[in-house]
Amino acid sequence: MTIINFETSHLAPQRRFAAWQDTMIVAFGPIAVTSTDSNFYGRLRSENRGTWCSHLLHYKGQQLQRSRYDVERLETDYYTLTCPFSGRLRVRQDNREHVLDPGHIYLFNHAVPYSGVPDNEYGTVSVAFPAAALRQRERRPQPLYALRRDDPRQTGSIALLESFCQAFVSGFSSWSEIQFNCLSEQMLDLIALLVLEPTHATQGEGDTRFRHLCRARHFIAGHLHDLSLTPASVAGGCGLSLSYLYEVFRAHDLSVEQHILQLRLERCHAMLQAPRHSHLSITSVAYMCGFSHPSHLSRSFRKRYGVSPSDVRARATSLSSPGIRIPSVPPRCNS
Repeated sequence: MTIINFETSHLAPQRRFAAWQDTMIVAFGPIAVTSTDSNFYGRLRSENRGTWCSHLLHYKGQQLQRSRYDVERLETDYYTLTCPFSGRLRVRQDNREHVLDPGHIYLFNHAVPYSGVPDNEYGTVSVAFPAAALRQRERRPQPLYALRRDDPRQTGSIALLESFCQAFVSGFSSWSEIQFNCLSEQMLDLIALLVLEPTHATQGEGDTRFRHLCRARHFIAGHLHDLSLTPASVAGGCGLSLSYLYEVFRAHDLSVEQHILQLRLERCHAMLQAPRHSHLSITSVAYMCGFSHPSHLSRSFRKRYGVSPSDVRARATSLSSPGIRIPSVPPRCNS
């Protein structure tokens, strides 16, 4: 768990902006921060858990810009589900301007170059996650989606997402590994159902397949520890034929086997970083996440993350002291 808690008012005026710039880069990766007002202010609280991040960001007197060069230096691309609570932010991306207003919900790809300019101040609560997780549910998601409270068709979706997101974030550091992984999958399914699907879905077989896909994902997330977890056992647990299960995943450009492997690797990665599991050997973590042999975990882990499980464990141990810490492998949470 990486925690950042920073407020510029706690520093001498001459140090505030430079310290804020450094904190933003540590937390969010390469991004340009420009002061636009002598009454500059910034507050950031960020919690990173595995590949997810929750954060509260409030600032005024600055503008942000992520260039193409900044994007190329990001560890991975990511989306945020963001709920502004103060001010208005004007975002320019792909030659289009979007206005982020309080009371609405936005799904925003921060790995596409953009600039963000607040009218005065801007505050938001957000949850960030890898874009790869979203692409498991939508092959080509758009850079920005909006759920607007002034659209009667979206008020129910906003209320549901707000309440789920609030509960998820409130227990961000206290959920058990199994709870956190299941809830994060459910969060992604809600985003896919309430934000992505309305942009293109039609009633009929497409909706039916999507519901089966969500059910299969939930079954997989709850049985990752089971060494006998296979596409056949997933199909049986969900009351589907094996051929139809493959068809459901293919309709969303997914592989059942690859989805199982990816979730197992993500769970291993989270456990290796978590202080509460530091007493477990890597072999124990491998078995708890459903790998039949530690060598299988090691090969797949290095292919996915570019480092070994022991590297991640060692890095997490070295960063166990309090203060601002920089995760080495997971994508950075983003503004």
